[in-house]
Amino acid sequence: MTASVKADGTLRVAWRDWNANIAASDAWASDLAMRTLHGDVLRAAGQRRFATALRQGQRVLSYGELFDAVTARTARLVALGVHEGDRVLLLASRGIDFVLDALAIMNAGAAYVPIDPSLPPSRIAKFVQAASAIGLVSRQRFARLAATIEPSWWDLSLSAETRGEISRAGTTTSERSLAYMIFTSGTTGDPKAVCLDHVGRTSMIEDLNRRLGLGPDDAVLVVSSPSFDMSVYDTFGLLAAGARVVFPDEGRENDVEHWVDILVEQGVTVWHSVPSAMSLVLAALKRRHISLEVMRVVLLGGDWIPVSQPAAVRRRMPTARVISLGGATEASVDSVIFETRVDDDFTVSIPYGRSLDRQTAYVVDPDGRLAEIGKTGELALGGVGVAWGYHGQPAVTALRFVPDPFGDDEGARLYLTGDAARLDASGDLQLLGRLDQQVKVGGIRVEMGEIDAHLRTVTDVAEACTVAVSGGAATATLASFVTLAGGQGADHDAVVRDCRRRLHEALHASMIPAQIKVVPALPLSPNGKIDRTRLQSWALERPPLDVTPDPSGERGLVAAVWSDVLDVVVTVDTSAAFSDLGGTSLAAAQVVIRLNAAASTDLRLRDVMRARTVGEVATLVAAARSRVGNPASSAQDS
Repeated sequence: MTASVKADGTLRVAWRDWNANIAASDAWASDLAMRTLHGDVLRAAGQRRFATALRQGQRVLSYGELFDAVTARTARLVALGVHEGDRVLLLASRGIDFVLDALAIMNAGAAYVPIDPSLPPSRIAKFVQAASAIGLVSRQRFARLAATIEPSWWDLSLSAETRGEISRAGTTTSERSLAYMIFTSGTTGDPKAVCLDHVGRTSMIEDLNRRLGLGPDDAVLVVSSPSFDMSVYDTFGLLAAGARVVFPDEGRENDVEHWVDILVEQGVTVWHSVPSAMSLVLAALKRRHISLEVMRVVLLGGDWIPVSQPAAVRRRMPTARVISLGGATEASVDSVIFETRVDDDFTVSIPYGRSLDRQTAYVVDPDGRLAEIGKTGELALGGVGVAWGYHGQPAVTALRFVPDPFGDDEGARLYLTGDAARLDASGDLQLLGRLDQQVKVGGIRVEMGEIDAHLRTVTDVAEACTVAVSGGAATATLASFVTLAGGQGADHDAVVRDCRRRLHEALHASMIPAQIKVVPALPLSPNGKIDRTRLQSWALERPPLDVTPDPSGERGLVAAVWSDVLDVVVTVDTSAAFSDLGGTSLAAAQVVIRLNAAASTDLRLRDVMRARTVGEVATLVAAARSRVGNPASSAQDS
């Protein structure tokens, strides 16, 4: 890519050569000390061999055991022919083996590509195709799925007998080597693979660990999936500080009650999550009358933080610093920071804050110039953390990754986030929303155009448009509207079922709209564009309440559980959808766990996710009770 700044200060970009662009960026980062994600962790391991590094249930590894396991797995990879610059798929859920495998892959000079086993097979297939990886690492727990991706997949835990064969770090790995690739949503229906090197991540980790004073006395509970970049700091960042990294038990990754047990029993001092996960924890702490006196740092990011949440956190975690972190997958995990204070009185939103060390954050106008203070523009992130770009998509990379005309470092680039922002008089950034049609749902960034692309593949669907709708919580929910190719003669309910089936086959659960409605035509604004504001108002329209008093049966049970999990008032005659009340897939998992415990049933998460209302879930509970031969129990069992 060649680039220049025009005389009027605007940006001119021309894509030419990917490798030349990456090579150019080496020059302006060469003054940083050579650092890698795995190197920092192994260095800490060498200093704290007998201290606890990782814990998951009854499985505990010291830093010395971590060092030995990583080097043994590295030896296996090297023997299998893994070289510097290779990409290796890593099919893993949260846990100790993910950490060991990811460190070994990087230690061998390669980059790991995390794949969430809970994704639909068709979406996993797209990730596999986009990654151009040389192999797949997984474990026996996911053997059947792994074999469908790569019959000769590798289980590195089998290398335990070779422990100690290799004790070196990846000698050919540099700070500018590729560390990992993470996928984001794309408007064409295909995911985008973001390529990230070591230097931006280690710089962010060093800065945050210094600001937060993290060290050997700290512990974190990891609640983010390996395919969500928050996990990078939770694992490698805390291990580099010599702290303890704790995981939920296998099979209980999304059990918030289990999280609370761990927070108490393990003396966790650091929390890092999207705000919706923190809301569930706060509700559980309140329900159980628990205060976490040892929690000292609460990091929130990835989505809008409710203005009331910092105060709510301090009521249950009185000594905690409550900090907002912001950024983009295409830059460092976190690029911007704002620490809230006890006397803060936020009325509209919490400030986005200021850039971390060695990073920059600008607000630029449509012409590429710096926007005036108080004026709205696009947030552009720069500095050492900017990604290489999107693997295999040079044209899209050229549009979003542009030369940085505001700094002095040769070859420096900016990532144009698509977020609307402004700089206030105090020097803090204020985030205002999206300039395009991209939103975050439960901390996962979603291109609504990708949902629409899949809906248009459904038989009888002519056009589709998805909008974000605010429900009873701060996080967005989604509503899709479709028109029919052959007029309105088709069975609308059947079309909606086909749409949901298609989306469940192709997308992550967080991307499935809470509502799908068939409409005669999509409304247009005076300039001929789809009127998304009007669609949002349509999504908020509710049918008449189905008032069916049943306080002692299934409806009462479901309403009581929803009320506790969502921390809102839900009655037996509530007709609002679970997602419209602020329910996420994580909250749905809590509902399933509690309903199964209260009613002695065997409900499954995917069924409850598809049943949107109190009445629909109550029907599932009744059917499950009948199936297992249980008598009705009262709502007070919950």
